[in-house]
Amino acid sequence: MEFRNSLDDKYAWLQDHFSFIDWKHIIFCGEKIVNVDIMIDDRIKNFSQFEGRKLLFSSPHNVLITEFERVNNWQEVADKLL
Repeated sequence: MEFRNSLDDKYAWLQDHFSFIDWKHIIFCGEKIVNVDIMIDDRIKNFSQFEGRKLLFSSPHNVLITEFERVNNWQEVADKLL
């Protein structure tokens, strides 16, 4: 994976916010290979092969990008999807 040191942080975040997901159901991959309707990501390169609804999660490195539907926090994601 491109940022190997981030794996521990990502797993810890998942445990904090989604502790009901068993470790056997978590997959880390370098390229998004999932077939879903909606992708939420902070890096537009992950949208390149994705054909569904793209939600760009705001981050300092993407503040100037305007061509995607943007969300600034998880409450905004919930407001858009629920």
